[in-house]
Amino acid sequence: MYRVKEGELVQSCRISFPGYEFPTGLSQEDPMKVLDILHRTSYAAIKNYAENERYIFLYLYLTSSAAERSTPPRVFYWAVNKPNGEERVIELDANIGPDSYLFNPQLLSEDNKLYCLGYLFENAGDKEQFADEDKNPSVVALDIDKLFQY
Repeated sequence: MYRVKEGELVQSCRISFPGYEFPTGLSQEDPMKVLDILHRTSYAAIKNYAENERYIFLYLYLTSSAAERSTPPRVFYWAVNKPNGEERVIELDANIGPDSYLFNPQLLSEDNKLYCLGYLFENAGDKEQFADEDKNPSVVALDIDKLFQY
């Protein structure tokens, strides 16, 4: 995982995903070449990292190289209960669609709510659709504590 520190990319930690290694030295590459390198690589990307006193939350993608890319990236929530080290990994259903609030986590609050921004999915007659797509998206709070009750 990289963070921006004083205008530079600095690696703050490394998590291993066998077969999905992020290219090393990417921060030293010519910025015009980075997208091409990523397009040819299968890698894991943490799209959102959030932490509070009790939990660490990661929203991550497993992306296949262009040669293997016939489906969208696999998308996961990964939550870690810091006091006991317990972990939960949930794969999101790619068929739901990227406009769903599930695919847009924003922040983890101190009261253990994961706030997401997007559209609610509803069954409307015989077809499934997002509610109010022509209006502003909804803010939805998901209770991270409930992930660890099972």
